[in-house]
Amino acid sequence: MKRTFWKKALTFALSAALAVSVGSVAFADETVTSENTNETIATTESAGESVSDPVAKIGDAGYDSLKKAVEKVQAGQTIVLQKDVANGEGIGVFANDENTAKEFTIDFNNHSYTVTSAPVGSPGYKSQAFHLEKGYTITLKNGTIGANNEQVLMLLQNYCDLTLDKMVLNFDKDDRYTFSNNNGLITIKDSTINATGTNGKALDVYSSDSSYSGANVTIENSTINGNIEVGYKSGANTKDLGLTIKSGTITGSIVKSGVVSADKVRIESGTFSDPSALAYAVNGANVNVTLGADYTGNVMVPQGVTANLNLNGHV
Repeated sequence: MKRTFWKKALTFALSAALAVSVGSVAFADETVTSENTNETIATTESAGESVSDPVAKIGDAGYDSLKKAVEKVQAGQTIVLQKDVANGEGIGVFANDENTAKEFTIDFNNHSYTVTSAPVGSPGYKSQAFHLEKGYTITLKNGTIGANNEQVLMLLQNYCDLTLDKMVLNFDKDDRYTFSNNNGLITIKDSTINATGTNGKALDVYSSDSSYSGANVTIENSTINGNIEVGYKSGANTKDLGLTIKSGTITGSIVKSGVVSADKVRIESGTFSDPSALAYAVNGANVNVTLGADYTGNVMVPQGVTANLNLNGHV
């Protein structure tokens, strides 16, 4: 009788221990303790896995790549980069992707992200480091984006409502665009866009067809090193097409492609290396011209515009 009692008691104890063990696994959303080392490894509910050295985080959730974080981000959330990334994948968000949040921020947290593999883009045109399609509202802030891959022919192609805040875009391909805008409301503030390749274009403001209403770009307190192109394809919708420069330094020319009316470009203030920028200055504008090269041609200052000319050693 006593042996039966202890046998039942032992069976009950083992069952209880097993239940406790299973319960511990089921509810271990925050930590997991290794039986061999007693090392506690951070985990997160949304990630569903442990990432001891994350590349990016959303709240407490860690991810081993920025691409995975973009795939998991929810509306209104901020992805925070945790380190410099020298071997990143291309980052794309697409109009037909119902699983990706339509509004989010990537805070590069004063780190750099360099794309070296898996360029992104539309089918047949996977040649961009970042590709952002219509229907999203995205902020990129506090960091640097670059590329080191021969297949990357454009650093950032954009169709969405986009804000660049304290960003640096670096691209060195000849005859290529650093930042191309085909649609959406775009704000570039406290940022630098560099096109260092031969005949490189820093950015364009464009409308490519009738399904878009054109990119509308505003530049505030930013540095643009390279030409800015403004234009559209024949038959494209240009309803919202426009470039407004509120302040900043533009080392390069503003180049119109196609038949673009002068009112699509507005300059309110800033410093320019090409005197032809004065043609776009609006009434009340205060514009500085610091020549970047010898200049031949007429310089016309529109009525109501204050212009300051610095020859900067040129003629």
